[in-house]
Amino acid sequence: VGAEAPVGLCLERGVEWVAAMLGILKSGGAYVPLDAGQPEARLRALVEEVGARVVVTEARHAAVFEGTRARRVLVEEAARAGQPTVGVGVPVAPEQLAYVLFTSGSTGRPKGVGVSHGQLSNYVQAAIARLRLEECRSFALVSTLAADLGNTVLFPALSVGGELHVLTQERASSPSGVAEYFEKHGVECTKVVPSHFAALLSAAEPVRVVPRKRLVLGGEAASWSLVEQVHALAPECEVYNHYGPTEATVGVLAGRVESPRRVTSPATVPLGRPLGNTRVYVLDGSMRPVPVGVAGELYA
Repeated sequence: VGAEAPVGLCLERGVEWVAAMLGILKSGGAYVPLDAGQPEARLRALVEEVGARVVVTEARHAAVFEGTRARRVLVEEAARAGQPTVGVGVPVAPEQLAYVLFTSGSTGRPKGVGVSHGQLSNYVQAAIARLRLEECRSFALVSTLAADLGNTVLFPALSVGGELHVLTQERASSPSGVAEYFEKHGVECTKVVPSHFAALLSAAEPVRVVPRKRLVLGGEAASWSLVEQVHALAPECEVYNHYGPTEATVGVLAGRVESPRRVTSPATVPLGRPLGNTRVYVLDGSMRPVPVGVAGELYA
């Protein structure tokens, strides 16, 4: 693996995924997260599309990539081989590619979005500052690793010396499972899609699924009813709304949502303000800036 070489990463959620991702980055490569739950034909197509010559996976998924040009590296074999005693010593420049994410493909052929180390670094530092994540020590990742929603938790947790909990898909989908885990491990911060979190609140004791300090909502529009429900259950938990397309590196807007809702509050939950070193524009159909108070499309 050389500089900016794309490496497929097809593992179940867990510590092995995080370790493999860091190993790819340290080698100078760019990781390409692949969801093992997707159709095999799609996974093979993504590997071919990005030109990956290596796929890090596990034995039960290895057969998926037969017939591709990618060499398969199994984590089971890597674990038995032992760990290196010296660093790889590969220099990495800010402009080098860090990862490639594919869009869902719902509007056509999936499109790969490349994010550089510089872009990722800027986002992580800006997110830590805006969301005040340095105050948290226990982070939970509850979303798929094949999308960038969870990067708001993943990289800041590693950067501030926090404890990162990677929940399996089965547990993350279970209200009782999340409640039990969050309470046992004292989870202080998580980021989640609003509809996912609303489902988790169906737990017998919904207060147990609310993180102790920070709840970051993203991936879809948040509702005032959800924000107010969280506030009623755990007023000490700060709720943040976070928005931005994958092309802009995870997100470009974020802000704390004040609750309870006031008479002067806007009709929809605010998206916040631009993160550090980013700009957003509200434009009309002719790509011209609109005046304050006039509706338009958001561009980053």
